[in-house]
Amino acid sequence: MPNRHRYAFLLTLLALSGSLQSAAPGDSPPQTAAAAPALAANYPSFKVDVQLTAAAQERLNKSGNKIGVSFEFGTELGPDSPNMISKLVELEQPGVIDTESFGFAADDVAKLGEEYDAQAGGFSISETDLNFLDCGSVFGSITALRGQTIVMSCDVLKLD
Repeated sequence: MPNRHRYAFLLTLLALSGSLQSAAPGDSPPQTAAAAPALAANYPSFKVDVQLTAAAQERLNKSGNKIGVSFEFGTELGPDSPNMISKLVELEQPGVIDTESFGFAADDVAKLGEEYDAQAGGFSISETDLNFLDCGSVFGSITALRGQTIVMSCDVLKLD
């Protein structure tokens, strides 16, 4: 069995033995002395600068909607991934999102290992309207993204 598959199998077993959950921004999960270094070394630390075109900003202002940015971190990403942690951030206006503010528990970050992928995608949030934002996405290995500020440009979704 290749090392990556063995590693994914072990992560799956670890995930099945406990629940994956994330803390609200600003929450400080309790940490042991051993977990603190792993958290610092593996934490998904980068920023996403959400920017809107003039048309998208006008539409956002008129609709009263929010901007949603969904983040996923893991060696396998997707709805059924057992070793993934995620976070949804809502913005009233464009701005910079710092993933360090997510407050993930040290145990959850440790399950990711040293090398994992990160992805983020943007959309509009409304209780009544469909998504009208077409945002670029962020995807890459955490080692490539760590410490970076990536621009996520959003325009009005154009239907062909």
